[in-house]
Amino acid sequence: MARNIVGGLQHHMYKSRLQEYTQKSCLQPPVYTIVKEGAEHSPNFRATVLVDGKKYASQGTFQRRKSAEHNAAMIALHSIQKRMNDDGCPINPKSILNEDTTLCKSILNEYALKMHLEHPAYYTVQPQGLIPVFASTLVLNGVNYTGGIGRNKKDAEQLAAREAIFSSLDSADSASATIMSEIIESKYKDVRAASVFLKF
Repeated sequence: MARNIVGGLQHHMYKSRLQEYTQKSCLQPPVYTIVKEGAEHSPNFRATVLVDGKKYASQGTFQRRKSAEHNAAMIALHSIQKRMNDDGCPINPKSILNEDTTLCKSILNEYALKMHLEHPAYYTVQPQGLIPVFASTLVLNGVNYTGGIGRNKKDAEQLAAREAIFSSLDSADSASATIMSEIIESKYKDVRAASVFLKF
């Protein structure tokens, strides 16, 4: 079952929820366009919001600009929720990994195998300091990827793997990005099938 991005919202919260959704899904922020109609002293407004390349229009006209924007955001959220329920998967593969890095090394290992690359090599260090933290760099196909600071060695390696995954997803090589997306989706479905839901 897909996560609920709409449930229980007050009318004035749709814009905030849509903004939150785009941030968590690594999408560009929503872009609103307003059309003013009617007499100058008593205008009505229509709104359209652009999210992930799709436009969603408000239903009808509104006396307030914000009301039109909230209505367009509501339409967008309901449409996105329906698509998520129908597809059973997130809109953007990065959204999974932004919230939960536990699958990153596994995803990257499978990617290396499918692309006939050497297994990623991890170099993890524990910098000196009062707080025990770890930093990891991995080498994949001759390229170094450094992740953020982790609480332990495993976390640091997962963060480095995530950097390599994001690089592949953003690659100009569409075949590489497609294979990576398919692996992420497959891993996500495996986790869902095992009834372990990722919160994103």
